[in-house]
Amino acid sequence: MDPTPPDVERTVAMINLAMAALVAAGSYPLFTGQVPRNRSFGLRTAKSLASDTAWVRANRILAEHLLGAAALIAVISGLSMLGLMPGPEAWHDDVIMYITPTGLLLAGGTAWLRHTRD
Repeated sequence: MDPTPPDVERTVAMINLAMAALVAAGSYPLFTGQVPRNRSFGLRTAKSLASDTAWVRANRILAEHLLGAAALIAVISGLSMLGLMPGPEAWHDDVIMYITPTGLLLAGGTAWLRHTRD
């Protein structure tokens, strides 16, 4: 398989960087407890919707994981844009294409696990 052209890889890295910024911005109100209980934004489980205290705690956990994922996505995307990503060249295409969805799914899943085990 031919490697992705550098301009496409750079464009995808810039999109990932923008997504990381959006995730970080969306996580901030969850982290600070500014989002009231609702059924459309935040970590919505029967346990988190049971009380305001449970809601704030669950969404702080979610925000911590999302902020960590956003930071990792930003670092990897920045390294790619600067041409400093370590590893074999063929590996770069896969990492850049899948870092954002994988990072966000892992962040949400681990936050859900932490919340349900508390």
